[in-house]
Amino acid sequence: MSQWNFKEDFAYLWLHHTQLLRIFLQVTHGMVVVAFAIKYIVFHQNVTYHEELKMEDVNWYIVGGMGSVAIVAMAVICWKFLKIITEYMSRIPIAVANIFTSTFFLIWLLRRCHRYLDMASFMASIFTINAILIVALFSKKIPEILKKASLSISIALFVITLLKTVPALPLWILILLAPVFDFWSVFRGPTKNFLSQDSTFNEIKIDVGHIQSRPACHILEKHEINLGDGDQFCYCLLVGLTSMTYNWMGVLACFVGLIVGFCAMFLIFGRRFDRFPAFPAVYFGLIGLMLHDALNYVCEANKMVPI
Repeated sequence: MSQWNFKEDFAYLWLHHTQLLRIFLQVTHGMVVVAFAIKYIVFHQNVTYHEELKMEDVNWYIVGGMGSVAIVAMAVICWKFLKIITEYMSRIPIAVANIFTSTFFLIWLLRRCHRYLDMASFMASIFTINAILIVALFSKKIPEILKKASLSISIALFVITLLKTVPALPLWILILLAPVFDFWSVFRGPTKNFLSQDSTFNEIKIDVGHIQSRPACHILEKHEINLGDGDQFCYCLLVGLTSMTYNWMGVLACFVGLIVGFCAMFLIFGRRFDRFPAFPAVYFGLIGLMLHDALNYVCEANKMVPI
């Protein structure tokens, strides 16, 4: 383990800012999808069927056409994902979970189309457009990025389905206990043994190069850092729970806290170990929510408009 040096740490962080940006796009992709979907679902739960029928016929035709195209595109993406996932059956539990939740949510979406066609078209459009954007951003590696985009969408579907079927209290308990387990698992438990094997399916990789410190002329060791599916799931779950109970400013505070926490974990453990726990970033997201609540309390105490 190398000696603690903040100057080298921030040089390490800045040198790989482009690669970190790519990871942010991949990791935040699912979180953004979950936040928009949950907010839209919560909004439509307060709208009755008769109120939705007041929409003009022209709007129904437009929305219906958009929804049909989006659902077909979503079906194509799901089929592509199933084709990709069957080539990597070494991780059967993840494959089964993703296939089941994607199919379940797509069926649920189609069943509600006759009453909530605009919600269905919105959600399907969000999933489709986000997948296309991710593919377009990294056009040099279309097959790999398509796989990651499909996986990210599937994780988002899994989180949304979980939030619709499981009470919030067990999920909050899971959020609080998962980082503790992740710390133990990464440094002492099964994740340490798993990462020592040559298994990198659906992992986000950063190839870390050599960094030379000008004052000490010290060359840091070369290694790579991986982020797995569980990290994206944990982040999406926290953002989804926040979206169900907070406004957009609260969601933004949680989002910023997660990004800061991820950078902190990367900065502290990324250079010194061949692995680092990413779940503890959710504590930073919770701190962001606490700061948001504290600021609202101060605003209300001073008779100001809360954020």
